[in-house]
Amino acid sequence: MDYTYDILKKKTNAKLYKICVSFGHSRCKSFRKKRLIDIILKHQEESKRKKEVEEDEVEESNNEQEEVEQEDVEQEEVAQEDDEQEDDEQEEVEQEDDEQEEVEQEEVEQEDDEQEEVEQEEVEQEEVEQEDVEQDIKQKPKKKQRKHNKNLGKVQTKDHEDLYNYIEHELGITHKKCSMGASKKGNKFKIVHEGDRKCPIREFRLNEIFKNENNEIICKKNIPLQGACRKCDDLWRQARIDACAAKNNGTRKEIYENYKRDYGKITKECSSCKEEIECTNFSISRNMECGLHNTCRDCSKKYTISVGNRCAIYMPDGHYVMIKEKNGTHDDHIFPLAYGGSDEKINHQEINSKANLSKSSTIPFESLDEINPKMISKRFRYILYDAIDQNLTILEFKSRMATAIRADIEERFNMMDDELLKLYKKYIKKINRKKKVPRLVKKFREYCTKILGLK
Repeated sequence: MDYTYDILKKKTNAKLYKICVSFGHSRCKSFRKKRLIDIILKHQEESKRKKEVEEDEVEESNNEQEEVEQEDVEQEEVAQEDDEQEDDEQEEVEQEDDEQEEVEQEEVEQEDDEQEEVEQEEVEQEEVEQEDVEQDIKQKPKKKQRKHNKNLGKVQTKDHEDLYNYIEHELGITHKKCSMGASKKGNKFKIVHEGDRKCPIREFRLNEIFKNENNEIICKKNIPLQGACRKCDDLWRQARIDACAAKNNGTRKEIYENYKRDYGKITKECSSCKEEIECTNFSISRNMECGLHNTCRDCSKKYTISVGNRCAIYMPDGHYVMIKEKNGTHDDHIFPLAYGGSDEKINHQEINSKANLSKSSTIPFESLDEINPKMISKRFRYILYDAIDQNLTILEFKSRMATAIRADIEERFNMMDDELLKLYKKYIKKINRKKKVPRLVKKFREYCTKILGLK
């Protein structure tokens, strides 16, 4: 019992200990003691086996942990190798970029040096050419600039019939021979009149005959007609334009230098202000013989024609060309052409360009009594008079004018081309405007079809 007690006390748990104590107190026999010892030994074996299993599991877990740690270490080593490889590659790329930049910098510096050399050569060449130009101007015979009389550009369309009638009835001239190609020498463009040279006088342009301010006919020649008929003269003019364009096909600088060489001076007389001005103050005109416009830039800015193609669309009365007094201004029609306004002087004003663009086609009056009837084309004035009698508002009057304008345009659109040509020919003669009739018809047709959608 003492042995059993000692074993139980040292090697068993508390539960088994209590069982054995109960056996001891009951004074069990020897076989019971043996049975108790077998139970204890069996329990010890199970505990040992369980402990071994636990130790195996712990060892296996430790081995797995070691393998995982080993894999992590290997992965870190691989990642570190990759990083080192990327760093090496990056260093190589940066090294190549640095070398490329150095090469490009050297190329840029070389190009700059070459450009400086080229520019220096150009400067030296320009100096030499300028010296040559000045030398040529001194030595070369001067070419005379064409003189422009005061009637240059003056439109006499409205007086043509009276002037031709004067030639027929007062001077007794009804026909004239065309002189184009008649001389043995010929002309430089080799243009020859085709057919009978004797043509009616209306096939020739007028020359040195006009009406003065008092409406008196002034004739300065026995035969106040040009030598060539209109057809031959047009051919000759076009040939001259083509020749001038071929001659003046260089740069602006070359055209100015050619003018200096040909005319032996650096100035040109403006046909408007009659002053000798430096040739660079004239715009380039390649179709002109000298390659420059007749009017200087300052004078060109003063003259304005604000109607343009609208004369074909709205056919306004009058033909006034304003000479502007300030820069940055527009020639504005007070009563807009789109609502029947005229092109007479009374309907023009010089206003700021921004104000004109913002004004657009607005009728700038608060009441109908403020509108001067002469600001409106004659064929539409009855609408104004009726609106005043009926005490209409500006908006109602504007609506009536728009309706009348639309009806007028549609009526012309429905005309045949022959009828429209006759109408425009009569119109430009009435207002004394120099326009090509076929072009007016073309622009009018385009406006009606593309903008108004008429068919």
